[in-house]
Amino acid sequence: MVRRKYFNNIITCSTWSISYLYRMARQKYLLLIISMILGLSEFAHAQNFKASLRAGFIASQVSGDELSGFHKLGITGGAFASLTPNDKITWEMGLQYIQKGSRKVQNPAKGDYSSYLMALQYMEVPVMVRFNMGKFSYGLGPSFGALVGSKEENQIGALKPVRPFKDWELSGNLSISYNLGEKWMAEWRYNTSLLPVREHSGGQTFRLNRGQYHSALMIMLGYRL
Repeated sequence: MVRRKYFNNIITCSTWSISYLYRMARQKYLLLIISMILGLSEFAHAQNFKASLRAGFIASQVSGDELSGFHKLGITGGAFASLTPNDKITWEMGLQYIQKGSRKVQNPAKGDYSSYLMALQYMEVPVMVRFNMGKFSYGLGPSFGALVGSKEENQIGALKPVRPFKDWELSGNLSISYNLGEKWMAEWRYNTSLLPVREHSGGQTFRLNRGQYHSALMIMLGYRL
């Protein structure tokens, strides 16, 4: 019964966070985003969860933009709450800021003077289950994201998007983390969109390819509070 109560708390907090994230994405209330990150840490302590802060770097790409490679670099960070009912499994929920997108740089040596940048900012709520094996932990689970900022530009200047990005994103995560001690940990994570974040330029679809999708690699350092 106690574990079920904690699990219900996770679901309740996740639903509350997603609802507010969507409204913040529409209204750009960044101060409320910061308050929610701090509030998640307080929630973790109040519910006997373990809280942690993580930050790191991200390399991302977008399928369907006729570019390839994780060339768009960015930052990521957030607050996380976890519950470990036994030594083998940990349930985790977070509130995370992520920069995603796509990038192409000029290559004058080859006569290529074209450039492109798609820069998107998300606030995401990842919900994951982790399987603990010694100092390693292997995790998977979905993320529910809200778009809080976007821009596109090329070598000429800013582009006005003809096809708008969706205000939300549903993605999946695969994670490997390593305990560096009692307080510190390192995490590698792969994140990919499960649903398209924007239609193709011509609106065409083919089977499971319904539009443009994010994929990202993250490396983060975490500190347990």
